[in-house]
Amino acid sequence: MTAKKLLTPRFVLLVGVFLGSGLSQAVSAQCGVDLEAASYIERLQQSRERYAVSGTFLRESAGARDFISVNRSEDAPEGSAQYFNSNANNAKQSFGLPLGRYLDPCEVFEFYTLAITAGPKVAGKSTRVLQLRPRDTLRLGYSLALEEKSGVILRSDTISEKGELLERHEFATVTIASLSKEL
Repeated sequence: MTAKKLLTPRFVLLVGVFLGSGLSQAVSAQCGVDLEAASYIERLQQSRERYAVSGTFLRESAGARDFISVNRSEDAPEGSAQYFNSNANNAKQSFGLPLGRYLDPCEVFEFYTLAITAGPKVAGKSTRVLQLRPRDTLRLGYSLALEEKSGVILRSDTISEKGELLERHEFATVTIASLSKEL
């Protein structure tokens, strides 16, 4: 799923765009992964460190529906969540987002075919959909609606090997704010 404040924010942003696109092009040439898909995989992985997210999302799984309010800000990087209408404890819960290791787009491409398409509006924001279709029967498929600028996941669908929807997480309302350490 880190840039420092060196010069002006605009300069750093431009350098980041050029360096990021250079990395994506090198990756694409290496393994044949679509350049735009590689760019969104990188953006997705960087979004956790670069953006604060708060809002309410719907989680659907096995016929159950939960509405969950989440907040992860610069002041509270561990985040908090509160379930509104479930049998789960309605008290606020803290959560940490595991960093994990960086996944090279070529590594992802080894196990999934990748496609990027125009996506639906989610919580009023434009998205691009990153489709991850497994190359074998050992993995599930995923459809991720990523906010165009930040790469934050606004909707995720988990798809079975038969193409059936197993689970969905989708923001109904969301606020995405840049963290100061991005610049």
